[in-house]
Amino acid sequence: MKLRDLVETYIGYKRSLGMRFQSDANTLRAFCRAIGEVAVDDVRPQAALEFIAGTGPVTAHWRQKFVILRSLSLIHI
Repeated sequence: MKLRDLVETYIGYKRSLGMRFQSDANTLRAFCRAIGEVAVDDVRPQAALEFIAGTGPVTAHWRQKFVILRSLSLIHI
């Protein structure tokens, strides 16, 4: 399964539960754009951590992106 398909399915699921899920959806779609069109099994922890870290210092947004990706089970801790 492609990462984008998983993300869109997850977004649809969260919205079916009555959540607006706009900000998190934007972050997940940005992750898809950053990592490219890959299969879910090909997503590497290093790529996820690079997306989370971005280019600047660690901020509260870093934690927010981490929690969003972890909720999709792309990061295992």
